[in-house]
Amino acid sequence: MNINEALINLAVQTIILVIVLVSMRFRMKNKYNVHVITIAVAVILSIVIASFGSLNFLDSSYVQTITNPTTNLAAWVSHEFFGIASQVAGIILLALLLMDKAIAHRSDLIAKVTTVLWVVAYIAGIAFFAVLHL
Repeated sequence: MNINEALINLAVQTIILVIVLVSMRFRMKNKYNVHVITIAVAVILSIVIASFGSLNFLDSSYVQTITNPTTNLAAWVSHEFFGIASQVAGIILLALLLMDKAIAHRSDLIAKVTTVLWVVAYIAGIAFFAVLHL
C-alpha cells in the first residue's frame, strides 16, 4: 500500500469514526431511529473498507512490509484486533436495536463498548500508519 492509498484509507477511517461518534451523540439525545441509521452506515462502511483492505494480502510486498520489522506486525495486529472487535460490537449493537426497539434504553453498555473499541481501533490504525509511513 503506497502513501496515497494509506492517506485515503486514513481519511475514510476518520469519516467512519466521526459517523460512529455522531451516532452515539444521537443516542445520548434519545434519537434512537437516527442512531440506528447512522450506526448502520458506520458498520456497513467499515465492513466494505475492511474487505477492500484484505485485498492487500494478494500483494506479497505488503505482507512482507507488515511482518518486518516486528513493530510493523505489532501495530498491524493491534489495529486488526481492535478493528474486528469494534465491527463485531457494532454489528451486535445494530442487531439488538433492529430486533427490539425497546432495547435502546437497555443497550448502553454495548454502545459504550462499541464506541471505546472504535476509538482504540482508530488510534491503533494511526499508529500503524505512522509506523509504515512516517
